[in-house]
Amino acid sequence: MAAGFLSADHAGMGVLADQIQAVPGVSIAVHDGGPFLFYIGQLALVVQLAVVRRVKVWTPFLVLLDLLLPFISSLPLGDPSEPGFEMLIPRWEEHDPETAEGGRRDHHAS
Repeated sequence: MAAGFLSADHAGMGVLADQIQAVPGVSIAVHDGGPFLFYIGQLALVVQLAVVRRVKVWTPFLVLLDLLLPFISSLPLGDPSEPGFEMLIPRWEEHDPETAEGGRRDHHAS
């Protein structure tokens, strides 16, 4: 973002961004360490708020789940064609009013 604000055009932004990325440690601090520290700080603040009862006790667990969810969703779960894998996939079946009462209704004219 700094390169975009400091340059006059798109070509200048590319040159400035390359110069910034060439500085040792910038990539680690900006792309790896910075976001990690932000999320740890976010969790620490929510835990502090829970300790002083400004938020519900379960709120830090939700924030922790939110932080871990990208890692959980990227886990390899195996081959979808293997038995048992389909149990992990929710089934959204359409509601059929004809079968909702425990069986098909006969549509005979009375």
